[in-house]
Amino acid sequence: MCNIKREESLLKKIKREENMVAISKFIYAMFLFLSLILIVMNVDAFSGCISDFDCESAECCANCGMICLNNRCQCIKIH
Repeated sequence: MCNIKREESLLKKIKREENMVAISKFIYAMFLFLSLILIVMNVDAFSGCISDFDCESAECCANCGMICLNNRCQCIKIH
């Protein structure tokens, strides 16, 4: 009779530990999911230009110049 009670208590303990592991995995998955959402929300940050001086650091081909056109730096050939 005593062994049966010990086995039952061990089974209850194992089930509790399994539940704790499942809850921990769920919280970890939610943390990752929410982190990805926050990163994606920040992607549309303004990266355009206001004047031609904002485009000076951008790379362009040889014999080309960078100008600000419609809030975007664009490479234009210089003749």
